[in-house]
Amino acid sequence: MAACFLLLLFFVQTIAEKRILLNDPDLIQSQIHALERKVEDVVAKNTDLSTKYTDLTTKYNDLFAKYNTLLTKTNDGGVFVRWGRKDCPGNNTELVYSGNVLPISNEKKTPKKQ
Repeated sequence: MAACFLLLLFFVQTIAEKRILLNDPDLIQSQIHALERKVEDVVAKNTDLSTKYTDLTTKYNDLFAKYNTLLTKTNDGGVFVRWGRKDCPGNNTELVYSGNVLPISNEKKTPKKQ
C-alpha cells in the first residue's frame, strides 16, 4: 500500500512540474518565434504570387494588344457583286461564290390545270 502511495505521489509531482504558466517567458518567446516564421513564410508566398500576377498581367496585355491588332487587320471589306462576270479583278479580291443564286431552267413554266 505504501508503494502505491509513493507511486501516486511521484506521478502527481511529475504532472505538477509540467504545468504551463501563462506568463512563462520561455513559452512566450517560443510562440513569438513561431509567429515570426509564419509571417516570413506568408511574406515570401505573397512576393512570389505578386511576381506571378505581374507576369500574367503583362502576358494578358500583350495578348490583348495582339488580338486588337488582328481585329484591325482583318479584311472585312464590302461585298461587291459582279453580275454577269465569272472572274475577279486582281486588286486584293477573291472569289467567294461561283454559281447561280436561283436555279435556271430553260423551260417555260405553265400554270397547272386543275
